[in-house]
Amino acid sequence: MAQRELWRLWELLTKVLNGVTYYCPRPQYQLSRLDASIGQKGISLATKILLERQPARVHRDGDGRLWLSDFVSPEELYARVVEDPMWFSIKVRERDVQFTHLKNILRCLVPDLGSHSLEMRELLRCLETLIDLQTDFLSFVYLPLIDEYLVQKLKKLVVEFLGTDLACEYVFLLLKPPDCFRKAIKSRIVFDEGKTLTIPPNLGPFFVNSSVDVGQQLLPYDARIAASFPESAVSSGLGSITEFALLRAIVPVLFQIGQEDLFIGKEIIVALSNCIHDIARILVQRGKLSHVAEVLDFDTSELLACARNI
Repeated sequence: MAQRELWRLWELLTKVLNGVTYYCPRPQYQLSRLDASIGQKGISLATKILLERQPARVHRDGDGRLWLSDFVSPEELYARVVEDPMWFSIKVRERDVQFTHLKNILRCLVPDLGSHSLEMRELLRCLETLIDLQTDFLSFVYLPLIDEYLVQKLKKLVVEFLGTDLACEYVFLLLKPPDCFRKAIKSRIVFDEGKTLTIPPNLGPFFVNSSVDVGQQLLPYDARIAASFPESAVSSGLGSITEFALLRAIVPVLFQIGQEDLFIGKEIIVALSNCIHDIARILVQRGKLSHVAEVLDFDTSELLACARNI
């Protein structure tokens, strides 16, 4: 489903629960009880991490959909960028430090999980670590959710400078995929876009080292756009010029971040699926579960307690 269609659904799917208005940003995802409990803390913390507000309230309905209160929107994040450009720089740097740490831990965990030889005590340590990684990941993952929103704003501005046809080409050239795509293809790692736990897992644990490329060559049309600035300043003021400069600077960064998030998010989910599946197999062997998929009906605290007591 296209991002803009998701945001139309974001606007439409609302409900009031105990006097609080909740939004459902991803109605196509129906999460198990375990999946929701693993992600709930990180999603809740996103408003605090990004906008220094109280953590959002998160509610899972009977169909497995997550509903959020007082959450961030693309318009709100962009307003913050315009109001305080330094905020954007700070958050990107904070994310980089956090995600570098996250990727280093994943690099150590993946080989152990891939061996399927860990004892329950080791598996539980892996699970607790992966839950922490998922929390850290989700608390920052909504930063680039404005990339689609900003791409459309940038495209409208570039139309003023280059016309419709060249504007499309310009934006296409601007959005360069990060190196994780190339590394995934080289490693022959192929996976769907699913972001939910799969028990049993449909893919072995993997690690694709990725990085955000903030360096970029000037595009062929940058000089042509800049040459039109004086005329634009006289005819319509500096508004479109300053907004273009801002969007030209941050859109490629947000696109890179968003694309990297797709890979990291999948890596964590696959690692979680494999770790939980190994735990569930032991629980089945010890008579605590009747089948491995039953583990999805636990929340995290129940699963940890059950596994520690065998």
